Amino acid sequence: MSKLDPAELQQIIHSMAEDPQLAKYLVLKLSRSSNALILPTCDTKQAARLLRIQKLPLSLRPHLHVISHQVPASGMSRGVIHGCRPCETYKTLMKALGADMEEIVAARPMGRRGTILITFASPRPPREVFYWSFRRTVPQYEQRALVCLRCHHPGLKAATCPAGAAVCVKCGKQHGEDAGWLFRTTRRSTACVVSIRSPLYRA
Repeated sequence: MSKLDPAELQQIIHSMAEDPQLAKYLVLKLSRSSNALILPTCDTKQAARLLRIQKLPLSLRPHLHVISHQVPASGMSRGVIHGCRPCETYKTLMKALGADMEEIVAARPMGRRGTILITFASPRPPREVFYWSFRRTVPQYEQRALVCLRCHHPGLKAATCPAGAAVCVKCGKQHGEDAGWLFRTTRRSTACVVSIRSPLYRA
């Protein structure tokens, strides 16, 4: 996201906001840790239009597919539950979820392992919610920097990474199948490790 032309980004977002009077008050903010573009707005209709954005029509490259979601405002909190169906829509999740004396503002799946991110109107999430009438404990959600295990760029996941193949975490290049991988969690290849350690062996 940080490599895109800021002037082109502004033009695209303003055209999708539809209302020119509200569009001129949009202040774009880039989060490098999550590779996300943050669009603060106080108008609910404009927020609904921005949440429908699924791709950015770029001029000099293919359309960039994006995932839009609402960031909790001041006084809100987020929590997660596990053991859910990962393919449920927003409408289905809002029907499935319930909490005693707590208002659920939004909910969306996170990945493909059955984790659901829930936004509450209270400063802290409740201890538990009901998912299709089953109790689920709700630990508070803490956002971490997202780094892809395939290309090692921030804000990407291996499942949706545009890179064709995994690259070395140290040099950023592909060493081929014969080089092998020394550490699969960090994708550091043996070919690169040998080249780093070679001056020690010369001594």
